[in-house]
Amino acid sequence: MNNPPQERMVWNETLAKKLMTQWNDDPDGRHYYLLKHTAAFIPEECKEVLDVGCGFGDLWPFLEQKGFTPEQYCGIDPSRAMLSRARTRFPQLDFQQGDVFTQLPASAFDCVVSCSLLVHLWNKEKAIQHMWNHTRRCLVGNFVVGEFKSRTESRIGVDDELIHHIPVVWVQEILNRLGGVEQIGWKTPDNVVYFFRVWRKCL
Repeated sequence: MNNPPQERMVWNETLAKKLMTQWNDDPDGRHYYLLKHTAAFIPEECKEVLDVGCGFGDLWPFLEQKGFTPEQYCGIDPSRAMLSRARTRFPQLDFQQGDVFTQLPASAFDCVVSCSLLVHLWNKEKAIQHMWNHTRRCLVGNFVVGEFKSRTESRIGVDDELIHHIPVVWVQEILNRLGGVEQIGWKTPDNVVYFFRVWRKCL
């Protein structure tokens, strides 16, 4: 059964394999730039991290680089190909197949993080609310807020403006509706990506 339109992901296994190839070909490109800055937003006080849209586990090395290895890490992704590579690279970590709308773990985590996930979703607010419901302390992620053309998604006939480009004010309104006690945001110098962290309660 297809997901309802408001929950549809601009994602499939073919696209996942294309992105895997692109990321491998450009280790210093945007993908790793986003991961580095997303990792910087994750508080070291959080002992449990749920990585939604984990791909093949590329966030983990950036956590290690900053000297932070959470006691529990769980990566969730709908792509079998990406999870297969993630499990090969990091056999000590927990990776599960699932999506943000219907298959998140039943238990809550100190920190829920998503890097480059929301760009693939039509209903970004519902996805954020689902992730917020699974965090005890904070939610970390990023939005594309500027004019960023996705070559991969344009090939499959997706309207890039609809999927990618959303105003920062709209992002902040969504985050404000979560009811967190503190919100931190940072926009990249090229005005393309907005990183955020929202606290459920102060540590």
